Amino acid sequence: VYESASKGTQVGKISATDNDRGDNSVITYNLLTEWGNEVFSLNPSSGIFTLTSELDYEKAEHYRFVVSGSDHGEPKLSSTVTVYINVKDVNDNVPAFTQAVYKAEVAEDAAPGSSILQVEATDLDSENNGEIEYSIIGEADE
Repeated sequence: VYESASKGTQVGKISATDNDRGDNSVITYNLLTEWGNEVFSLNPSSGIFTLTSELDYEKAEHYRFVVSGSDHGEPKLSSTVTVYINVKDVNDNVPAFTQAVYKAEVAEDAAPGSSILQVEATDLDSENNGEIEYSIIGEADE
């Protein structure tokens, strides 16, 4: 699911079957893991996972849940499954330079193409979203 997904987005559904009849075949789903419960909810009847909070790829790239499915028979029978939800990055972070100001002096006899200054910036986004392209957009006031 993209980190830009809005609250209330349905992100997946689990489904189990029970060959019994009547109430014995009705299945209720339950989250057995607590980590991530503040971000996703699981409908106990439908098995639908819903986003209940904002996602941030840079804070958590994956969520892992253990879910049980229990029937309504006597005795109650259940089974478990592990559910993985992967968060996909979007370009939501701006590049940041490692210094606020860069200054350099150039000798008047410097050869054309000489390196005079190196700037560096970082971007917290991943893959293509975190690639930085540099360009000179104007002249300094000094």
